[in-house]
Amino acid sequence: MVTATVADAKNNLSALIAQLESGQEDVVRVCRRRKPVVEIRRIEPARRSAFIGSMRGRVMADDYDPSEQDEEIAALFGVEQ
Repeated sequence: MVTATVADAKNNLSALIAQLESGQEDVVRVCRRRKPVVEIRRIEPARRSAFIGSMRGRVMADDYDPSEQDEEIAALFGVEQ
């Protein structure tokens, strides 16, 4: 953990952020009159999750006929069309 005064943090913010990004430090504590007031931490990148439509244009179904599928599904549920 690195401790810095408000003035030091203001003047060296880029360097402090670089230390956090590189993993050299895990926390930067900023103090005013020798009392901690703020901690700066590195945020882990969010995991990218799959979302609806993310495979659009990548998967092709050449022999798909939706009318056949609709009839089959309707028959499974006992619905007449």
